[in-house]
Amino acid sequence: MASALGATWVGKADETPSVKLDRAITFAPSGKVVVSALSALRKGGVVAINAIHLDQMPAFDYDKLLWANGKSAA
Repeated sequence: MASALGATWVGKADETPSVKLDRAITFAPSGKVVVSALSALRKGGVVAINAIHLDQMPAFDYDKLLWANGKSAA
């Protein structure tokens, strides 16, 4: 359905898009999926988490993942 509505990429939790994404929507109640979605974004991208209950977020390098140590993540 997402593809039919114009999504650039649709994939599973263990897949990686071939390009950095502007936006991502997660439906799985898994913190690991959220970190994967954050990793797939271009600098300034947005993740929408569509889960009523979410398990724990795994530890991740906040500076590297979100800020790329002050360098452009693109």
